[in-house]
Amino acid sequence: MASFLPFKIVIIGAGGVATNIGRLLSGNGIKVTQILGRSAASTRQLADKLQCRYILDPQQLDQSADLYIIAVQDREIVPLLTRIKVPENAVVVHTAGGVSLDIFKGHFSKYGVLYPLQSLRKETIEVPEIPFYLDANAARTKDFLEDFSKQARLDYRWADDGQRMQLHVAAVFCSNFPNYLYSLAEKFCNDNQLAFASLLPIIEETASRLKREATSPAWLQTGPAIRGDIATTDKHLQLLEKDKEAFSVYQLLTGKIMHSRLLGK
Repeated sequence: MASFLPFKIVIIGAGGVATNIGRLLSGNGIKVTQILGRSAASTRQLADKLQCRYILDPQQLDQSADLYIIAVQDREIVPLLTRIKVPENAVVVHTAGGVSLDIFKGHFSKYGVLYPLQSLRKETIEVPEIPFYLDANAARTKDFLEDFSKQARLDYRWADDGQRMQLHVAAVFCSNFPNYLYSLAEKFCNDNQLAFASLLPIIEETASRLKREATSPAWLQTGPAIRGDIATTDKHLQLLEKDKEAFSVYQLLTGKIMHSRLLGK
């Protein structure tokens, strides 16, 4: 396979996904040559970190890059497509799990997806571990992305539109929903003059246990609900009576966990 190095990479976007992908590529020896963003402050900040040029006008997009990574919010991708022009042989990818590969059809000849299955914020101190899911519109595009991913030392695998959407749903259950529960726990602690920080070790242990013990989450479920300890769950509900939101969530999840106990793990 022909080598595509040295790669010239343009990142479109300056938010959490763009920032972490840019830092990951830079740390793995892949040079980002230009950033296109909307806000001068945030785009300049990312460009300074990656030691590259930045622009705010799509008409100034570098026309010599090999790969253009569109890392913006899902709803912003389609309006952007008519505003950017890339070289005929360049590859364009988006980073969204819930957006079809086919949105690029009719706009570019070589396109794909570079979906990072991770919650990414630009304030993160260190780039977290990121599994990438790739897709491509043609064999040549797939070869390019395969070569790029290997040389950028990405942890990658391939997934079509349907699989990426399923992964996106699963990620909501694993990340967004637990974080909402953390916010309820934080509010309960604040209302009762307790230190939410004292719960961080149990949060970390619950997550790390899955990887350490390499088994199903169902087998690692603990707490009064899975034990069928109604006396304790009733006491908990009494403590939550003043917080209708937390009360209803606790009651719902307790019922679901107890039901799973009756069905068997």
